[in-house]
This record gives sequence, C-alpha cells and structure tokens, in this order.
Amino acid sequence: MPSNVNFTTPGYNCSIPKLYGNDTMHTCCLEPNNNITLTNDDSFHIPEYGDFTITYDVLSTYATNYQAQVTISNNSPVGRLDNWALNWTWQESEFIYSMQGARPKFADTQVCVNGLAAKSYQPAPGLDINSALSCSVTPEISDLPLQKQNDTTLGNVKYCCRNGTILPAIIDPSKSKSAFTMQVYKVQPYNIDALHLVPPINFNLVNSSYTCGIPKRIPPSLFSDPDTTLNYNKPAQKTWQVLIYFFFNSSPTISVIGSDAN
Repeated sequence: MPSNVNFTTPGYNCSIPKLYGNDTMHTCCLEPNNNITLTNDDSFHIPEYGDFTITYDVLSTYATNYQAQVTISNNSPVGRLDNWALNWTWQESEFIYSMQGARPKFADTQVCVNGLAAKSYQPAPGLDINSALSCSVTPEISDLPLQKQNDTTLGNVKYCCRNGTILPAIIDPSKSKSAFTMQVYKVQPYNIDALHLVPPINFNLVNSSYTCGIPKRIPPSLFSDPDTTLNYNKPAQKTWQVLIYFFFNSSPTISVIGSDAN
C-alpha cells in the first residue's frame, strides 16, 4: 500500500491514510483555501476542473447592463445531470431583463417595482421594469425543451435546450454542456459604470448532491467566429469559474483500494 495519497492540484490537504484490513486505505482530503481575493484586475486563478464546472462569462458591457453567458460543463467520466435547475444570489440587487436558452421559474417583478430597480430606471425611456424576466435576488433557472433549440427568441444559443440533461463528455462531447445567455441590469450606484462587473455568488444545483464552490476569476474565455473559415476569436470581458463536486459529506473523501505487496 502507498505511504500517502494526495491530489496533484495545488492546495489540497490530505490526512494521514488509515488502513482498514489488508487491502483498503482511506484518507480525507480538504479543498484548497477558497478565501483568496485578487485585488489586481489583471490577475487570474488557474482554471480547475471538478465533476462539473460553471463558467460565468461577461460577453459585452454597458453602463447600465451587461450580457452574460452561463455554461455548465460535465467533466465527470460517469456522472450526468437530468432536469437541472440552477440558482444563485445577486450581490448588488441586479435583475435579469431578458434571457435566451433557459428560463427563470418566477418573475418576481414586484421586487423591481418596489426596490432599487424602480429608483434606478423609472421613468426610463425604452426600459419598462415591469417587463423584466426575473427580479428575484435568488433566481432559479432551468433548461428549455429541445423544441426551443432553434427558436430565435427563446433559444438559439449553442448548447441550450436539452431538457436539462448534461451527459459526460466521454459519452457525447456535443451533449456535455448546457448554456444560456442573459441581459443583466445593474442598480444604483453601480449603473453608471460599465467597468463595474460583479458575479453572483452561492451557486447551487437545486435538489442535487453536488456542492458548488465560490466564483473565481480566471482568464477570459475565447469565443470563435461562427464562420469557421475565419481565424478570429473574441475574448469575454471577464470570466469566473465555479467548481462543482459530488460530496457525501461536507469534506470530500477518496478511497484507495489495492493489494498488499507482501
């Protein structure tokens, strides 16, 4: 049996292994310290991969709002998601005005009408906050059915509209991701600064045994031109990554099974 077991990913801390009989060894491994704050806007965490990952890309940004894409990727060799539902918490009372590729469960427009959104945008020409798609501080988002995949209003996003199913890439790479886009409006005092971009926190896959980490700033994602004859890539304005693991307990545990060399 090995004398110790650890992850090669930096930051993991594994306990001293304990033997159970002659052919089983257990060790408990804690996640890296997530309480790391990057103060330099040009500094990034190294991208990592859990069982699943959520990528939060800001595609374009304006003073009052920005366009974001959320992508859930399956990195597990065997795990799959069915009927996924995702929620998070806005940090600064943002609200979703429109969305393609997925849909929130509730509109909660009264939160906009009675809150900071009304103070920020009423009366505002061209923007009716009563038409906002979701004003909830913790919106719950779910996938669209396959029939909406080519719908130019509701769907029309690459990797969208899979009835909430995400397969392992080893089974079908084309079905190992789920994505949607949304127009996010900011409220006072942040709705006058196009460079002020803050991701939501407390990501959670609803009714699942998966645990989500905190958003970490990583190098911007690159988006290629739809015309494959052109060698042109456009980076996101900002990108954050959330790692998702399947945990039976609050801390991940790995088991190593082998045979005694003697």
